[in-house]
Amino acid sequence: MKLFNEADEQFTELATDASRRRIAITSRTQARNSLFWTAIFLFAIAIIGLGHTSEATFLFSLVGASFMTCLSFKFESDLRLLKIVERLQNGGSKS
Repeated sequence: MKLFNEADEQFTELATDASRRRIAITSRTQARNSLFWTAIFLFAIAIIGLGHTSEATFLFSLVGASFMTCLSFKFESDLRLLKIVERLQNGGSKS
């Protein structure tokens, strides 16, 4: 699909540009952490509200938490790849 091809090209350009890659690692780390804690918060709301709120509130919290968890996994995958590229560019040494 065209959308996926464009996203792949943008990620490839990002991964090959050292300065943009370092910025992306920082921003994606922050995004991953924010999404993770938001998912935890929504899961907590779903569990706490299970007996006290409507079924719609429970389902909304559960779906939102699931979505946030999936996005945090996506950011984690991007981060691992960018860090590997960064390490290879530095000759294999930890940075």
